[in-house]
Amino acid sequence: MEAFFKSLCKTGIGQFSISVSFHGSDCAVSLLPKASEGDNALKAIRPFTLKGNIEEIDTVFLERLGKPMQETKVLFDNANGYLANLKKAEEKTKMAGDRKEKKKKALSDLQELVKGKKFNPLAEHKKAVELANKVLELDENDVLAKKTIEDMKAYGQPTFF
Repeated sequence: MEAFFKSLCKTGIGQFSISVSFHGSDCAVSLLPKASEGDNALKAIRPFTLKGNIEEIDTVFLERLGKPMQETKVLFDNANGYLANLKKAEEKTKMAGDRKEKKKKALSDLQELVKGKKFNPLAEHKKAVELANKVLELDENDVLAKKTIEDMKAYGQPTFF
């Protein structure tokens, strides 16, 4: 039996369900590889089944098991790789959405301050520059933020002469 389990281990598939039925001198063996990831499509795989008399099953089971299990392993690996990449893409999309929302909020705050009727650049130039820098951290090409920083330079260090 040692060769049987070593052969299963060498397939690289982490889990199997095995069913063995005996009917006199005949035997039926079903081997179902189980996917470790949550892809429901992989659960549709039918078991590898071999029927014959006990002596035949003993001699040919491992030999006939090899190729189908190799193909199953490739399928599992591809599905697991796809699921991992899908998860990464979802995270990147969420991060991009979060970044877009942060920029929208920072830009809105900057516009509200600078374009407000009560904006006093002499008193609020530092706050305007802080908000503009926050926008530039999220989008280094934002025109309003660049213009605000340039305009506020005159108020940062006023010169009288």
